[in-house]
Amino acid sequence: VAQAQDLTGQTGQWIVSGPVLAVRDFGFIVEVDWAGPGLGKIDYLGFCTSRSFCVNILPKPVPDFETIPAAVNETITVCRDQEIFFENYSSNAFTYTWNFGDGDIADTYDATHAYQTAGNYTVILNAAGLCDCSEEKTINVVVLDAPAPTLDCINSVCPETRQRYTATTDGCSNYNWSISSNGTVIAGGENDDDFIEVIWHEGPDGFIDLTVSG
Repeated sequence: VAQAQDLTGQTGQWIVSGPVLAVRDFGFIVEVDWAGPGLGKIDYLGFCTSRSFCVNILPKPVPDFETIPAAVNETITVCRDQEIFFENYSSNAFTYTWNFGDGDIADTYDATHAYQTAGNYTVILNAAGLCDCSEEKTINVVVLDAPAPTLDCINSVCPETRQRYTATTDGCSNYNWSISSNGTVIAGGENDDDFIEVIWHEGPDGFIDLTVSG
C-alpha cells in the first residue's frame, strides 16, 4: 500500500512498474499485488506533489519438511509415545512455529514430538520471513492406541563402534527394522529378531526405525 496527498485535493496518477500482479487505485492510496520477488517502483504524479517509492519485493517463505517415520500420502501413522522427527527444509524464512495439534507448540528449526493419546492430529509448520510474510505446511498424524516399542542402549557412540539394541514390545513378534544410511547392520534386524546390531559411521545422528506387529 502506498499513499500520497496533493495540496490541491485533486487526485493524480499512479504509475507502478516491476513484477506487478494487480493494482487497485483509490485516488490518494494505491494497493499493489506483486507477482514475485525483485525490484518494483511506485510513482505518484500529482498537481502539486510528486512522490516515488522504491520497493524491494522479497520471496515468499516456502515451508517444507520431512519426517521420520516417513509419511505416506501426507499421513504419518505411529503408536502412542512413539517419537516423530520433523526435519526442516524450508527456505526464505527466519522463524518457525510447529503446532502439533494436541496443545503443544515448538519454535525450533527442527522438531520432535510424541503423542500420549490415540487419535487424529494435524501438524502445522508456519514459516515466517520479513514484513509479516508467512506460509504454512500441514501433515496428518494418526496415533494408534497400541504403545510404541522401546529400545534399550540409546546413547552416544564413537564412529565405527558396534552397538546392540534390543526391543521391548507389548506382545508383538514381527519386527520391521530400518536404519539411516550412516549405519551398517551386522547382526539381527530380521523380521523375527527382537534385536539389531549396528556399526555407526559418520555423525552427527543415526536413526533406527522399528515397526512391530502380530
